[in-house]
Amino acid sequence: MELYSALIAANQKSPEIAVGVGQKLAINNSTPVRVMAKNTATGTPSWSEVKVIYWEGNGIFESPSTVIQIWCQAEDSRVTVLTGSSTTAGGETVSTIQGTGYVSVVSITRPGDVTAYAAGDITGPTDARLVFANVGPVDGHVILTGVDLRIDLAAVPSGMTSFRLHLFSALPTAVADNAVIGTYLADNAAIYRGYIDVGTPVAMGGLLYVQTDQINKQFKLGSGQSGLWGILTTAGGYTPASGATATLKLRSAGL
Repeated sequence: MELYSALIAANQKSPEIAVGVGQKLAINNSTPVRVMAKNTATGTPSWSEVKVIYWEGNGIFESPSTVIQIWCQAEDSRVTVLTGSSTTAGGETVSTIQGTGYVSVVSITRPGDVTAYAAGDITGPTDARLVFANVGPVDGHVILTGVDLRIDLAAVPSGMTSFRLHLFSALPTAVADNAVIGTYLADNAAIYRGYIDVGTPVAMGGLLYVQTDQINKQFKLGSGQSGLWGILTTAGGYTPASGATATLKLRSAGL
């Protein structure tokens, strides 16, 4: 459950956020922030720094009736505070997010043809469904932090623009390269988990490359699953190279 999410300006603090007993606070942000806390059960509450938090998942301490503020020092930062379970160690209640980063890599080889794509078509291997293994803990919550697309071509094909990666929590129905997306998302609505706009690849150093950072998309993985499935669609119509290869990398953090 989300307690708080906002863009906090540089050198500014969030509103006071009440922390209940047994809650976990996971802070998802792009730059280090400081967490200040005071115990409202004391007669004269005072603020003290309890932790410097990074998006990779360092935890913070909590105690009964604690109120926290989040302070972004270096630059404007999007901060999200989530609740969950906690553990106890050394007489203190210690709350952490999992703190594990994941990188899932999919290699793509498209069919040996030069059949043109229309805008919105599905692009990929012959069976266009992509399998992203190990993006988070089994049955867990994850935050997708970035996606990289590398295409092994020296020049951008005429008409190629951006791509969109659609994600699913289980294996969707079969679909082929160059298929019209049509009602595919509706047909798989029960397992559809949204999309990521990948961006437009640019030519550099003998290949095409685009990376998208700070996606910060959070959701729960499927029952018994530690991975995701996807299909890639093209925003622009273009004529592909026969048998072209590509690599799609999905970066995430477990909660």
